Amino acid sequence: MVGVELENMQAEKDILVNDKLPSLQRELVNLQTEELNKLLDQRSLIELALEPYNYQNTQIVSDIVISNKPVKPKKVIIIAIAFLSGLILSVFGVLVYDSIKNRINKDKREG
Repeated sequence: MVGVELENMQAEKDILVNDKLPSLQRELVNLQTEELNKLLDQRSLIELALEPYNYQNTQIVSDIVISNKPVKPKKVIIIAIAFLSGLILSVFGVLVYDSIKNRINKDKREG
């Protein structure tokens, strides 16, 4: 009885292996192909995204020139611009203040 069950189980196993194995192998090949195609698409997209940063066609025209003196801010120009802008803003402020004051005085005289 155990021998018969064992033979039946062995036969079922053989049937499953013979029937299912080729289809599973085809499915595996299809999945691998699909995954490979996805990876190739991603690679091509990445290559397209990186194409503007491809510097293979560049060449060195001349040597790099380095200045011996460090670059520093020009204090005189900065102070002159600050002085002139302060002067202009203060004159504008006085004109606005005077205009508001004249309007208030005019309203008081009329009212």
